Amino acid sequence: MLRLSYDGLDKNAKEIFLDIACFYKGMTIDFAKEMIDISGLFAGGIKVLIDKSLVSISRWNNLEMHDLVQEMGRAIVYEQCIQEPGKRSRLFIAEDICHVLRNNTRTETVRAIFFNRSKIGEPHLDCADFKKIV
Repeated sequence: MLRLSYDGLDKNAKEIFLDIACFYKGMTIDFAKEMIDISGLFAGGIKVLIDKSLVSISRWNNLEMHDLVQEMGRAIVYEQCIQEPGKRSRLFIAEDICHVLRNNTRTETVRAIFFNRSKIGEPHLDCADFKKIV
């Protein structure tokens, strides 16, 4: 049933939904809108997601999404290429990010990389790892 709600969205709203599921859940609406605008999408698509009850705004002005809805969004991204993380549109899992940066397997499909550096653990990434993908 959740997937039907996603499938019924237009391209812009689908992309925003995946961004929120992978990166912006719990972030302020203003921060998310700014990042969405920077990425070339129309941040007004958030209202569509709210209207379809896929996301909500907390009383602290943060984007919220039920864990099952977030899991579905992340699964959609993961399904893009199970074998090679560098072929997915979004990277948000620390191990996948390390793999892509260290092995230089990023492709043009990667739209964004977002991670909490404190969750990377060992081995640590350094500037040289990021320079490989530029």
